[in-house]
Amino acid sequence: MKKRTLSRLAGLFLAGSVLCAGCAGSGRTEEDPVRTEDVKEEDKEEPSPTPTLPVESDTDSPDKEDDGTALTEDGKAPEEELYEAFMEGREKALLPAGIHDGSYYSLHSALKDGEYYNLDEITEKLCDYMEGDGWNKRPDVGEPEFKYIDCGRDGHDELLIKLPLPVEGIEPFEVQLVLKATEEGLRICYAGDSWSRSDTSISYYGLISSGGSAGAASTAGDMSFLDADGEWHFWYSLETDTDFAIEQYYAFGIGDQYKILDFTGQDTSRLVIERFAFQPEFANRLHFYSFYRTDDAGNRLVDPADYEAGSPIMKIFTDNGFTVYSPDEIEELLAERAAEIGLPESVVGAD
Repeated sequence: MKKRTLSRLAGLFLAGSVLCAGCAGSGRTEEDPVRTEDVKEEDKEEPSPTPTLPVESDTDSPDKEDDGTALTEDGKAPEEELYEAFMEGREKALLPAGIHDGSYYSLHSALKDGEYYNLDEITEKLCDYMEGDGWNKRPDVGEPEFKYIDCGRDGHDELLIKLPLPVEGIEPFEVQLVLKATEEGLRICYAGDSWSRSDTSISYYGLISSGGSAGAASTAGDMSFLDADGEWHFWYSLETDTDFAIEQYYAFGIGDQYKILDFTGQDTSRLVIERFAFQPEFANRLHFYSFYRTDDAGNRLVDPADYEAGSPIMKIFTDNGFTVYSPDEIEELLAERAAEIGLPESVVGAD
């Protein structure tokens, strides 16, 4: 896999979440939005019926190859008719057990695994769950946005749904769902959510970036993808700390076990430390590290001498039992991990 592709992705998802040590990217943290227990309960409003909205045109999407799929009498692929029926409220989708879930809007908590739901039912039950989960306020329901995507780049469409469910005065939440058409019908294969400090972005070919702010000088997030079968695969996590946070650095080894590394007296000017892992759950993560410096414009500067065994920064890490790699070695590790989980370069490198 090309290094320039991986270099571009290394910071792709750092856009606004609260993913701190111990949250594994899918739980609430101490920096999450403040609950308003004493907010007066507003008049409840039932979610408005799902409007029949046009799906975003494929004319703006990458070209597809004709895979020989038989079309219906209307000239549509069979899955397209299923998706349209779901958008119009005439079809339901299965919620399987164990699929990726949102941090706040949890389908597995609001719905029952193994049951089928239409979009109005999903929306109403998510609102019920959110209102009853300590927020004391019912979310507003915005108009859903629909878009066809091509997970795994196999020429068959999946349906991406972006459903705005903001809680007034608290957070501008949005729920993301991906549906897959199968011979058995529709199934939900991914659920995620976004808010003011966390953004989940799903590319046309199913590459998922999720993350953002983890503090004043930290960013954190995850990279994952949906393959052609709609199966979710975790690629890697990355947390980045700048020199503003590095005089004393909390370095994690296995899961939430950490040591405080003291950089007092070291030159940490424009120093950036990166912490990676390949395990989705924080408790199971085997963390490893890299670092580099930046120039005045924020561009990365890499000095091979910094990664020699006797260099001051390397020595602080290795003397405390932590594994550190150079940026070039990190790119090789990410490429190996991508190959291991079946993530094609054509998906990684696509815009």
